[in-house]
Amino acid sequence: MKLVEDINGYKTTHIIINGNGTSPDLLILKKICEMYDGTNKIILYPRTPLKRHSGLSALQKIYTHLNEGYRNIIFIVDSEHIQSDANAEIKKELIGIIVNEETRLKDAFLLDCQYGNRQFNLYCNISGFTNCIEEELKTLIEAKLCINIEVSSVRKDAEWRNELKNAIKRQVSRKDLRQLLNNTNKREFESHFSNLCAIFREIENKYI
Repeated sequence: MKLVEDINGYKTTHIIINGNGTSPDLLILKKICEMYDGTNKIILYPRTPLKRHSGLSALQKIYTHLNEGYRNIIFIVDSEHIQSDANAEIKKELIGIIVNEETRLKDAFLLDCQYGNRQFNLYCNISGFTNCIEEELKTLIEAKLCINIEVSSVRKDAEWRNELKNAIKRQVSRKDLRQLLNNTNKREFESHFSNLCAIFREIENKYI
C-alpha cells in the first residue's frame, strides 16, 4: 500500500483521521503501509492540522469525508483521550450513524456503519498502552537499539506525552529514527504496533 499526503493524481476511498497527530505517526504509518501488498492501494493521510479537533472530536470529520466520497475511514486516537471503554466512547460520537456490525482486530476494531443511505467502514485504533503511540515506539527503540529511555511514571496527560517525546528525541535523532524504521521487518512491526498492523492487514484483504 502507498500512503499519500495529497490526493492529486490518486484515487482512493480510504482516508486516515487522527486529529492533530504529528511525527512520528507519519513515519510509522508509511512504513506499515509499505509492508502490505498492492502499490495501487492508496491511503490518504492529509497533514493539514484539524483545528479545534483533537482526540475523539476528530470523528466529526467523518461527515465531511463521507460527502467527499470516502467509504473507508481509519480513525487513530491516542489512549490518553479514552476514559475507560474506547468502543462505547467512539460510538457516542457517531451522531446519526448506525453501527451494523463489529469486528475485532487485535485490540483495534472495525465498525460496519451506515449514515443515511451511505455504507462505510470505520477502522478504530487506540494508540499506546496508557497514553500515546510513542509508548509503542519506545519499546521498538529499546529492543532494536538496546538503549533505555527513562521517563517518570506514566500519566494519562499531554504533559507526560511531551516528556516521553523529548526523551526519545534526546537519544534518537529523526535521521536515526528513519533508519531504525527502515531496518525493522514485518514481524517486528507486528509485534510492536500489533493493532495498527491488524488494521492494515484487514484493509489489504478488503481493499476496493
